[in-house]
Amino acid sequence: MKQLIIICAGGFGRELAAWAPQCIGYNVDWNLKGFIDSDIQRIKNNVCSIPIIDTIDDYLPNENDLFICAIGDINLKQKFIKSISEKGGEFMNLVHQSSIISSQNVSFGKGCFIGPRCTISCDVVIGDHVSLNCHVDIGHDVIISSFVHANPFSFIGGYSKIGVCSVIHPHAIVLPSVKISDNCVVGAGSTVFKNVNHGATVYGSPAKEIF
Repeated sequence: MKQLIIICAGGFGRELAAWAPQCIGYNVDWNLKGFIDSDIQRIKNNVCSIPIIDTIDDYLPNENDLFICAIGDINLKQKFIKSISEKGGEFMNLVHQSSIISSQNVSFGKGCFIGPRCTISCDVVIGDHVSLNCHVDIGHDVIISSFVHANPFSFIGGYSKIGVCSVIHPHAIVLPSVKISDNCVVGAGSTVFKNVNHGATVYGSPAKEIF
C-alpha cells in the first residue's frame, strides 16, 4: 500500500492530515505516513498525532511514498515540490469524498487537493499542484492553471481562466468568461467582473486593481 507524506506541517498541512481519512482511496490504496517539514519541531506544541518524520531537505523518497504539498506561500510551495521531485518523489491528488466532480471531461494534473464540499462542473481542466479548499465552486469550461490556490467559499464562473500561481481568497466571485492572468491575487469577498492583468492584486465589488 502507498504511503502519503504531507510536505509542511503548518496549519494547512494539519488540515490535510485531519481530512485525509475522509479522502478517496484512504485505507484502500494509501495510508498517511506523516509530515516532512523544514522545521522538525513545528508541531511540538500542537496536539497532533501525525509525526514529522524528517526535514524536507534530508528526506529520501522510497518506492511506496506519495506526496502532496500543503503550504499557501506559492514560492515556497514551488521550491519544496522541486526539491522532492528532483529526488524522484511522486505526487498524488487528494480528493475529499464529499466533493462533487462532474463525470464529463474533468482533467487533473498531479499533486492537487480538492477539499470538502467542492463542486466541479463539466469540461474543466485543472493543472498541477492546485489547491481548492472547502466549498469552492467551479463552473463549466473553466481552466485552472498550475499552482493556483482557491480559498473557501470562492466561486469561479463558466469559461473563466485562472493563471499560474494566482490566489483566490475566501468568498471571492470570478464571474463567467473572466481571465485572471498569472501571479494575481483576488481579495476576500471581491467580485471580479473584468479581466485581471499579470501580477495584479484586485479587491472590492466590483474588484479594482490596488497593487
